[in-house]
Amino acid sequence: MSYELYNILGVTPDASEDEIKRAYFKKVRQFPPEKNPEKFKAIRTAYETLINKESRADYDALQKYGGKISKLILEAEDFMSKEDWNEAVKKWKAVLDLLPDNKSVYESLAMCYLMSGDIDKSIELYKKLLKRDSTIPTYWMNLGWAYLIKARENTLDKDEFYKKSEKAFKKVTELEPYNALAYQALATIKQDKQEWEEAVKLLELAVSSDNKLDLHDVFSLFQLCPLYIILDKEKEFKDTLKRIESIVPDDEEVKEIVAFKLVALADELINPASRYKEAYFVLRLASKLLPNNNDIKKAKDEAKTIYKATEELGAFETDAFIIQPFKFLLAASLFEVYHESYDKSAVELALKRLEYYSPWELQESIDRIKEVYPNLYKLNKPFLKELSQFISKEYTEPNQPIERQVTTSNTTSYSNTSSTYSNKSSDWGCGEICGTALCCGIGILIASLLGC
Repeated sequence: MSYELYNILGVTPDASEDEIKRAYFKKVRQFPPEKNPEKFKAIRTAYETLINKESRADYDALQKYGGKISKLILEAEDFMSKEDWNEAVKKWKAVLDLLPDNKSVYESLAMCYLMSGDIDKSIELYKKLLKRDSTIPTYWMNLGWAYLIKARENTLDKDEFYKKSEKAFKKVTELEPYNALAYQALATIKQDKQEWEEAVKLLELAVSSDNKLDLHDVFSLFQLCPLYIILDKEKEFKDTLKRIESIVPDDEEVKEIVAFKLVALADELINPASRYKEAYFVLRLASKLLPNNNDIKKAKDEAKTIYKATEELGAFETDAFIIQPFKFLLAASLFEVYHESYDKSAVELALKRLEYYSPWELQESIDRIKEVYPNLYKLNKPFLKELSQFISKEYTEPNQPIERQVTTSNTTSYSNTSSTYSNKSSDWGCGEICGTALCCGIGILIASLLGC
């Protein structure tokens, strides 16, 4: 029924405020709450709506333009769901023409301005809303984000906008001390300013704001992980991963969401930071949540190989039982992984220098790498395996191990030149090459590896 609330109080739509009040008290005496609770409830609702100027104006507009307003709101919400913010703005402005004082319409329009990138208009509307009611946390929260965007876009007034953003977010924590999102937002400001310790404190406040650790804290915990890495706090980083694991319920859908969030975190750690060790721990947890996901398992194993190979490198480079070209080549493979610069022409030279060593020297180094430095071997397995297979095929009889063999040909024997080869770990290329056949054979393989 049109204008039903007026009918409940027994007044006309053009009734004054005093007339509405008199009608209300008359109805209350006629239908007291203790005797007519349902009737009294309807009377109270009608009175509270009509006595307030804003809610009365909205109600009158809905009675007059109800169908048109409903259609515009549905269209606006549809555009918002499609993230077509500019079209949504047009629809909400049309609604605002019919409901000029409606706070929810103002709020929706302000949000669409914010999402469309029209930050100044968004700030203007949120400030108007806060003048009408400064106790709404959502208004302060969105105003804070609008100022934060301005701070990131501006160079001259950056500090001023950061201050305004921080003030807005702090107001949210005053109104709702349990609001984790506000602490996360404040931490974001500190991260922008590279104030890592302060950001950590705020995120820990976000986690503890409701006095319990649950799935709602997962985003704060994810935000904490890279900060503990930056601060070189490995224990706290690992503890944070344990906290994430502890709050994931036994629900496959939730496990999948958290696991892929972990994968995204690992990707951020690897590209461009090359933090393979930390990425391995992150991917290990992701693999634990989704044990049947082969892609995650493969990524975890690759990260582990790289970080373990990095740990092996120090001892490897000083190992006297490994010839010098291998040291450079395997180190270069890690430089490549970590996107570090190195002399690529030196790689070709190192490959060519392998020709200066006897098969048993090459094989002894390969065997030692495989046994003592398994991750460096794994990282370079295709190259080392191909070289080892070539040596085995070309320089040994079937079922005969590679040893220092004495040749019966006219070429110099390995045993006669062993002292020459034993010095090669510190001096690439000095001395005689052991036999024309050896030189040609290894040379052909090296040429193929170089693509010659």
